[in-house]
Amino acid sequence: CIRPSPYVALATMSAVGQGVIALTLDGQFRAFGILDLKVLQFVLDRTSPLPVRHLPYVAMAVMPDGSGAWALDLLGRLSTFGSARDFGDGTIDPCFRPSPYAAMVPTPTGEGLYALTQNGQLRTFGVTEAFDTAADPNHIIPCVDLAIPSDGLGLWEIDLLGNFHTIGTATVFGDATVQPCFRPSPYV
Repeated sequence: CIRPSPYVALATMSAVGQGVIALTLDGQFRAFGILDLKVLQFVLDRTSPLPVRHLPYVAMAVMPDGSGAWALDLLGRLSTFGSARDFGDGTIDPCFRPSPYAAMVPTPTGEGLYALTQNGQLRTFGVTEAFDTAADPNHIIPCVDLAIPSDGLGLWEIDLLGNFHTIGTATVFGDATVQPCFRPSPYV
């Protein structure tokens, strides 16, 4: 039975059909489109025990083959579903300043994850590239999302006002183009 809860994340499932999986604030999944039902078993099978109720979920990432998923809560705690690997607590930058988490992306191989806080700090899980983020200034405007290029050698961050931050060797795009009739609204 689906209980009403705000949706917080959406991930494509192109490896196993034509559809998407959505995650709600309280950890429920919902499938849309044409998907292989055997692969979707992870929606029902939680592989990580939840000894305490997690805070609201804020991000989700699906394994490249569609056989599992990870969900990240506001404090950076990771839940695994299906055959997704449990990466443990991950690593945090030694100069970490507490901030709510906002986004997460898997590496192209699915062997690691990058999680982004609102103040622009990265937390890594599993096998990931080491990026030098020292040159990136402190974020005054909260970050809201994260993307990874297909080669996995960089990252892009976007903040609430559409400012773009590039990490590693990802292509530098600059800030978003504003349309002539653009009315400012926060990016989410």
